[in-house]
Amino acid sequence: MKATSFRNLGVGLTVFAVFWLFVTLYPLSFTIVSSFKDNTEIFSSPMSLPSVLRIENYTRALLQATILRNIANSLFLSVISVALLLFLVSICSYVLAREKAKWAVVVYLVFLSGFLLPVHSALIPLTKLVSALGGYNNYAMLIILFVSYNAPLSVFLVTGYMKTVSKELDEAAFLDGCGYFQTVIYVILPVSAPIFATAGIVAFLFIYNDLIFSILFLSKKTLYTVSIGLSAFVGERIVEYGPIFASIVLSSLPMVAIYLLFQEKVQKGITEGAIKG
Repeated sequence: MKATSFRNLGVGLTVFAVFWLFVTLYPLSFTIVSSFKDNTEIFSSPMSLPSVLRIENYTRALLQATILRNIANSLFLSVISVALLLFLVSICSYVLAREKAKWAVVVYLVFLSGFLLPVHSALIPLTKLVSALGGYNNYAMLIILFVSYNAPLSVFLVTGYMKTVSKELDEAAFLDGCGYFQTVIYVILPVSAPIFATAGIVAFLFIYNDLIFSILFLSKKTLYTVSIGLSAFVGERIVEYGPIFASIVLSSLPMVAIYLLFQEKVQKGITEGAIKG
C-alpha cells in the first residue's frame, strides 16, 4: 500500500510539473512567436508559427520606440536604486538584528508596517509632495521613491537572515579592531551574500518593471523607462502588437541575464533561510 501511495504521489507530482511547465512556458513562447507576426496573423492563427519572420518588428522597436534608450534608463534607475537600497538595508538590518532594546523592535515594526501601505493608496499625497519639491522628470526623486517602497521587504528578509548569523563573528571582528561599519562590510556582508542577492533581485524586478511612478513623474521622452516605451505602438485607432511583443522580448533580456547571473545565490538564500527559519 505504501509503495502504491508513493508511486501515485510521484505520478501526480509529475503531472503537476508538466502542467506547470506548460503554464510557465506558454506566455514566453507566445510572446516570442508573436514578435515575428503582424496583427492579422496574431489574431487569425495565434498558436501557429509565423509564415514569414517579420524582423522589421524588432527594427521598429529599436528605432521608432527607442527601446534601447528605455532599457538603458530602466537599468540605470534599477542599478542605482538597488545599490543604495542594499547599502542602507545592510547597516539598518545589522543594528536591528543585533540590538535587543525596545526601540529596535519599534523601528522594525515601523518597517514592517510598510507592507500595510499599498502603492496606490499613497499616489495622491505622493504626487502633491513630488510637485512641491519640483521632482518631476527627476531621477533622484524616483530613486528615493524606489528605495523607500522596497525597504520594508528588504529589511524583513535581511534582518531575519542576519539573526541567524553567529555573533561570534562580530566578536572576532571587534577583537581584530574593526568598528561596526567595518564589521558589516567585511564580515557580515560576505556571509549574508545569498539573502542580499535575493533582496536585490526582488527589488530590481520591481523597479525595472515599474509603471506607476514612471508614468506619473516622467514626461520627457528621453527619460522614459521600458514600461512607458512599450506604449509607443498604441495608437488611438490601432495597436501594433508585433512591435510591442518585439519590445517586450528585448526589454526582458536584462532581467533574464540578471537572474541567471545571481540564480545560485538566490536559491541558496531561499533554501538556507527556510532551513534556518
